[in-house]
Amino acid sequence: GGPQPFHPAGSFSSRRPGAMERSEPPTSEDPPRAAEEKTAHQAGPQSLEEEKAGHQEEIPRMDENGQLQDKAAPQSEVQRLEEERGQLQNQLREEKTAHEAEIRRLEDERGQLQKVLMEEKAALQDEIRRLEEKVSQMQNASREDLAPAATPAPRPGQRSDVFRFSFMTRGVMGDMNAMVLLARRLQARGHEVQAIIPSGFVEFFSARGIEARAAFPNTQELFKTVKGISKNLREDEFILAAVAEHWKRQNPDMLVDPLNAIREFSPDLVLWFSDGAAALAYEVEVGVPAVEVRSWGMGDHFGYRQPARPAFVTTSPLFDNVGKLSSGLLVEGAGFDEANGAYMIDRYQNFNHITSLDGVGMRMWFAPNINLWFLGNPVKFGGKATYLARGGSAGKPPKDGWHICDDGKGVLPAPRVTLVSETCVHQTGAWLASPDDPDDTAFVESELKGSLGPLLAFLDAGPAPVLLGWGSVMERGLSPSGMLLLALRALRMSQRRGVILGGWAGLHDVFYKSVSDLAAGGTPEEDEEANALVGLVEWAQEHCFILASAPHHWLMPRCSCVVHHGSAGTTHAALHAGKPSVVTPIGVDQPKWAHLVEKHGVGIGFKKQLQHIKPLELSNTIADAEKMTPAAEKLGESLRKEGGVAKAAEVLEAFVLESVGPGKTFDRTRLPMPTMPVHPLREQHCSCPFM
Repeated sequence: GGPQPFHPAGSFSSRRPGAMERSEPPTSEDPPRAAEEKTAHQAGPQSLEEEKAGHQEEIPRMDENGQLQDKAAPQSEVQRLEEERGQLQNQLREEKTAHEAEIRRLEDERGQLQKVLMEEKAALQDEIRRLEEKVSQMQNASREDLAPAATPAPRPGQRSDVFRFSFMTRGVMGDMNAMVLLARRLQARGHEVQAIIPSGFVEFFSARGIEARAAFPNTQELFKTVKGISKNLREDEFILAAVAEHWKRQNPDMLVDPLNAIREFSPDLVLWFSDGAAALAYEVEVGVPAVEVRSWGMGDHFGYRQPARPAFVTTSPLFDNVGKLSSGLLVEGAGFDEANGAYMIDRYQNFNHITSLDGVGMRMWFAPNINLWFLGNPVKFGGKATYLARGGSAGKPPKDGWHICDDGKGVLPAPRVTLVSETCVHQTGAWLASPDDPDDTAFVESELKGSLGPLLAFLDAGPAPVLLGWGSVMERGLSPSGMLLLALRALRMSQRRGVILGGWAGLHDVFYKSVSDLAAGGTPEEDEEANALVGLVEWAQEHCFILASAPHHWLMPRCSCVVHHGSAGTTHAALHAGKPSVVTPIGVDQPKWAHLVEKHGVGIGFKKQLQHIKPLELSNTIADAEKMTPAAEKLGESLRKEGGVAKAAEVLEAFVLESVGPGKTFDRTRLPMPTMPVHPLREQHCSCPFM
């Protein structure tokens, strides 16, 4: 009656626990198949080994080369797989060979570029050494020996109040227009003028009756070679300098040495824009004053040189009030001779000797925490000063009370300091053409009979158009086609008429090529910009007038708004015309003018680069800017009264009459001259030539 033991399924039996198990022979009732299976199982291991061997015979075998040994496998399938593998191996080998060839090509190209850069660097270093040697030779030469050669030969019948002026610049069209206007004004007063300029502008000056010498590479060709400028000024300067050196080696007979050109003309004054190396060297050599002109970037050494001479800022104080540009001081009587001379104030209210180069040289600095002024060469003497004085304040050192520091020099006479707070800087207003100038009026009228005639007809045929143009600059990374597309799309979105000035980017050439492409049946499909322009040609021919250039003072008053890059010259020209500006700055000083038009409420300046401006943004901005027309007209009325060119001519003539000549401050017959110019190499890039 107790629990029964567990038996696996199918193993129940009637045996008693503990009973012996015995095998029973099959009975006659067992089926024959069961007997056969029993016999097979009893055969045991031998049959299993045979079965395993049979299966192994069915498994395909591979030899040591990876070839199938299975004779039963279909030969066609094996061959197909082998062919596919061979094709893949060949394809991989071909791709590997192509990649290796591309790597070798890129390495060769990199090597060639490195070689070119090293050659350009070496050439620039050689040129710097050559100029430094020339300056050193001129400074060490006897002035008495140079005086006879530097004295100009008398000209029969010349009046004593007639002078010679050399103008020198390596800039762009903004510089050239200003120089031409001032040169013609001085010529009208009876003076003689020579222009020392880039090769591409000689014809421009000659056509206006001004003697011109090509001394610098063609600026427009340089800009096209580097494909425009960027917002990185230092990088642009380096690239342009390297390209200019390459251009000079390719065109060795096209240029004259600027210093030799000045010597041959033998002027009474040299006026320089952008690059003053030759002008300052000539001042050292002969004693003829070098006068600087700028429209932006007033540096530590601007407006104060000894002996005193004028300096010019060609912007309006009503729009760009630069205030007191700089001040300086004179140190005299110091026993340590290097300390004597003229100093200019810097942005930190300290003073640098005018012979200092990149902060290395004599300085005068203030320590406000101990109320002491120091005078010395800290770089040369390990941070120590030669003299010190107590008192004064930032920007105003004491005149007396200087004594020597304990620096091992012994007893040296103390210096006398004279602070010069007034400078000779003249902010005359912009040097722009005036509609009431008889010479300019005659020139425009002659142009109206030619290239400007069709433009005048377009202007008279409808409402005032929008004027768009980017002058002498183009943005690196934005093609001329892209610039033209931006202008045309913005105009079409706003359904406005427009005048587009092609400038150095050649937008007019791009447009007329699109006209030709349309007539020829289109452009290649892969050229998206060209195809887009072709699609705008018919609309543009009806609503726009596109040409290379036109006189700003004649054209801008006939337009409703001016879209431009924001140079000093173009910004002031738009203001003189009384028209609002839309400034799309690219680099250099252009963001400054974009800010100022907004500050004065006479336009709108973009904060982004030109290539990032969308057509709809530009279209809406033009409409917003046109609402500022009353403010622009009011400011323009005041600016037109400044007469910048006439003021500059009067200042120059008065200065030469008073200070240049025998017995006067700048007397080339009385050598040595008490002049202390800045190191010429420092001035080469003190004012970037992008106007």
